Parts: sequence; structure tokens; C-alpha cells
Amino acid sequence: MLMDVQKLLRRQTTRFAKDGKPRPRLTMRRQMTRFDSGEQSFLPRQGQDLVEKLKKEIDDLKRENAYLRGASESAVTDVSDSRAIPDRNIESFEITGQGVIGFLLVRDPSVKSYSLHLRGEKNLVLGIYDKHVEFENKKYEMSEDTNAHLVNFFAEEQWIWISIDHFNQIINIGTGFINLASVVLTINLDEFDERLHTVKEIAVNSVIPLKTRKKWMPVVHDYAPAIVGKDQVNLWDIYNNTAVTIDTLPQECRELYSMVAGEGISLKEIDVQAIEYSLATPGCRLYEICAEKKREDEFHDESKIYVRCTMGEFEGNSPGSPFVLELWPNQSCSSPVHNHSDACAVIKVLHGEIDVSWFDPIVPHGKKNDVTGTTLPRQIGYQRFSKDQVTWLTEDMYGCHRLENCHKSKTCITLQCYQYHSSDKAHYEFFDFIVDGEEGLTTQQFHPNSDIDFGDLMKTVHAEYAQSQSGHWCEDDKFILTDDNAMLTALCKQHKIEYPGTGLPGVIRKIVGPIAHVSYMHGPDQGVEKVPVKALQYVKAFGSPQPKEVSDSKFGTPQLQSRASIELPQKLNTSEMSGETKAKLSQVTSQWQQTNQELKQIVE
Repeated sequence: MLMDVQKLLRRQTTRFAKDGKPRPRLTMRRQMTRFDSGEQSFLPRQGQDLVEKLKKEIDDLKRENAYLRGASESAVTDVSDSRAIPDRNIESFEITGQGVIGFLLVRDPSVKSYSLHLRGEKNLVLGIYDKHVEFENKKYEMSEDTNAHLVNFFAEEQWIWISIDHFNQIINIGTGFINLASVVLTINLDEFDERLHTVKEIAVNSVIPLKTRKKWMPVVHDYAPAIVGKDQVNLWDIYNNTAVTIDTLPQECRELYSMVAGEGISLKEIDVQAIEYSLATPGCRLYEICAEKKREDEFHDESKIYVRCTMGEFEGNSPGSPFVLELWPNQSCSSPVHNHSDACAVIKVLHGEIDVSWFDPIVPHGKKNDVTGTTLPRQIGYQRFSKDQVTWLTEDMYGCHRLENCHKSKTCITLQCYQYHSSDKAHYEFFDFIVDGEEGLTTQQFHPNSDIDFGDLMKTVHAEYAQSQSGHWCEDDKFILTDDNAMLTALCKQHKIEYPGTGLPGVIRKIVGPIAHVSYMHGPDQGVEKVPVKALQYVKAFGSPQPKEVSDSKFGTPQLQSRASIELPQKLNTSEMSGETKAKLSQVTSQWQQTNQELKQIVE
């Protein structure tokens, strides 16, 4: 019987050509094997294996073609009916019965559900839907207050992961980073159920993962974001999981922490005062840097302004300089939601307080974090860190965050330290951040550059602050501009101030860093102008006369005469003045004389 069937399969139907000779014709035969039934196959075992292999490859191509062409519903339906699951859809646990496996999935509106197969001696199948999971005829709903989705997620791609813990008989399903804060649904098995003990791998069906990842430990609790010293951790920290010691973190974090954890990594009070003065004072270096960053609109949001002060050169083991002093002005400023190039990092607060919010990972550069709207990635945590506190992050723990100084009257200063993981051979050199633009919440790249070098920063701000605290000039002091025309010209050019002319007298209204806001003695209608402080000369003859008492018969009480007369300087060197300056001085003298006469008449 078998020989007859093989002859039948080899037989070719024939047709005759014009020359009368028979010509063979290939025909497509209907597949005679019934894989889903118990019927005996007409093909030998070797032929069945070949057909299974070809069928599996065809299913792979169908899946790829479905995604490349937009995943038509019919194509997905055909694939979902297939029993063959490609190798790329399967990931094994390092330890049988425990661990985490994640799949990076592409958003596909035509996909309504998919399944996760926990394979062991007895297989477990989870039906995954957008807001619930079906397992053994039970429906497990996600919390109503979560904006997480398992199928119709907001971003163009998203990590879906499953954690199995045979000891506690728990199955956790989460999205984004693999941590307890990202769990969206929990399934508790009966304590006598032994099926989780034998699970060796997980396969995902009906979708194609772009990547897979795994961890050997199940998700039970998260490592706390705050690092404390060995002599500071206590029993309650262990019980409540409120702090970690550095020895529990990756080697890269330990190396960074050893550099910055000491008491010597700090700022003196005079350092903070100088920095705050420069940030708050127009004309000073840090104020102008912030103003320039606002004009450039670096992160497409005026509130996203902070100053990066690099310490040392790029060494090739971090995104940008490994150590960066970041200054957060007291204007409720923040960073955008961003990641850190899959690097490890340690952050120490040197002054003030910083609020840190953690989010689900953002999509790669150029992709959308919300395809249909403007919803940010899900926030999964928040904590405020104060002076001398240290926090940390890795590529899969606290790796996407936003830093914010919420104080309106206090500057925050932090020290950021970065280092690539030793297993990272790609060294992505950008921070990806989210921009709310016309095209939606897209991801853009930021190269971690420098606004000012640390040495230049300290030298500049201390010089500015020392000048402001010198006490040589005060408000309402009288002055006369220097007669050194070359110096005055150079100073005006340096500070971008209109040249006023040498030798002019005036009154100081206020001093802002290297700039004095003054009123010249041109008359009562003249406004406030700016001049360099270095161009001011003190003239004793301009000192305000002491007020003297005059009798007022109308009120019968002594009244104070305030500035009843204003004295001109007794001697002015006019030999080196320009003609224009002499003309101004002559005009001022005439106006003073007229003003003095009016004041005397008022007093009399």
C-alpha cells in the first residue's frame, strides 16, 4: 500500500506540445497530512519533520510580513491559529521555577490579545488582553486607576514581562522596567500547586517580540532608591526596605559612590552664596547662561532650565563627562523626562532639595511615546532627597526620571556621576528625552554637554560675589565717571553698554554684580542707565549734606531741610574732557543752579 502511494506522488500529469511530444507539468497537490488529528500520515516520519519545519518558517515569515505591512487582522488571525512558535518567541529561565522574562512588543491596533505559555512538566497558558488576563477560566482585572495597557499601549513599543515565584506561588505581570512598582496584575496560586516548580521557559504566541530579556530572581521587592553608609543602615531600613548600602548595587555604582560619598565632597556656605548670587543677578555669568538657554529653548520648555558644570574631560566610559555639578535655580525648574544612555549613575545632593520622579522607559529616538495623544509614560515612583543624601540608577532600575527643584526661594545643587556598565559595548552617548511637540510626545536626543567648566564657575562666581560685597559703593552714593576714556570704552564694550562719556556725575540707584544702575545729574526727567562699576570714581564733594533744622511757624515744630542745596564738585579736571562732555557738564551745572534756587524758594 505504501509503495502504491509513493508511486502516486511521483506520477506527473502530462500534456502534449505542438510537436506531439509529451511535456511534463508540475501540479500543486493538496497536503495529505493531518497534523491535528490522530490519523496515520501518508508520509514517512522524515517527511513529516520537514513539513513541520517548513510550516514553522512560513509562520515566521507571516509574522514578520504582518508587522512590516502594518499587521493586517487576517494575517494575525492566521498566525494565531498556528501551533508552531518560532524560537525568537521563546526564552528560558536560568533557574527552573523562578525568575523574570520580558518581551519587547510593537504596538499593533489589529492585535486584540495574545498568549503566554509557561512550559514545564505541565504547561500553564495565560490569555493576555488589554486590561485583564485570563487564566484557567478566571478573569483577573487590572486596577482601574492605572493607565497601563498590555495590548493597546500608548507608545510605539513596550516591554511586557512575567515573573514567576514558585516559593510564594505568585505570578506577576508588569510593563516597562522590571520592578515591583511596575507590576500591573498578580495571580496567586494555591500553596499546594506544584506546576510552577517545573516551569523552564516562556513562549509568547500571536505577536513577535523585538527583543527578550531575563533575570534569575523573581520580582519580590524593589531596592530602595536611597543609599546609606554601612554604619547608618538600621533594622527598620531592612524591614521596611527604605534604604540600601552600596555593596548591594552593581560594581559601577560602587565605584562612583566611593568617589563622592565622603564628607569632603561638599560646598562651603560662601560657595553656595556666590552661586546663588550669580544665578539671581542680571549681568552675572550664571544668570546670563540661564537667559541664553531660555532663548535657545534647549528642551522646548522655558521651565526646563538648569546649568551643567562639568568636572573633568570625557574619558570614554560615560555619556559625556563622568562628573557634572548641576545647578537648579530657585524658580521651580526641572529637567524633562529622560533616560541615561543605559548607564549607571549616582546622584548626591550638595545643597537644597531635589524632587525625583521615576517613569516607565521612554521609546527610542524618533519614536512616539503616545501615538494617539499626549500622555506621558506612567509614573512609578517619587521621592525627595535633601542635602548629603545619595540616590542611584541603572539601565533597568530608576533609569528614566525627572528632577525638579520645587522651591521658589532656594537653589538646589546636585552632583551627577555616570559610568557605562561593563557589559555595555555599544556606549550610546545621548540622553533621550520627551518633547511635547506638534507630532506628539516624541523622543529626541540630548548630547550631555557643558555650560561652564567647574574651575571657571568657582572663579567667576566668587569674583562677582566679592565685588558685590566689597562695601565700596552703596545705594545713593555720588560718583563721577572715570576720565580714562580707553578703560571706559573697553568696559562698555565688554558689558554691552552704551558709551555714556567720561567725567559725568551721577547717583547710584543700585548695584547688580559688575553693573551699577545710576541716574546722571541731567535733570529730574532723566531715567536710570547702566555703567560698569569699575568706571566709577568717588568724589567727596558729592557727599550729601547733613539735614539741618528750620523753623516752620505754620506748624510750630522744627522741620528737616533735606537737600536744600546740591553742591557741585569744587574741582573738576576738564582738560582731558571731550567737547561733548564739557557741553553736558555745562548744561548740568546750569540745571543744578536752577534746581538749587527752586529748592531754596520752597524752603523759604
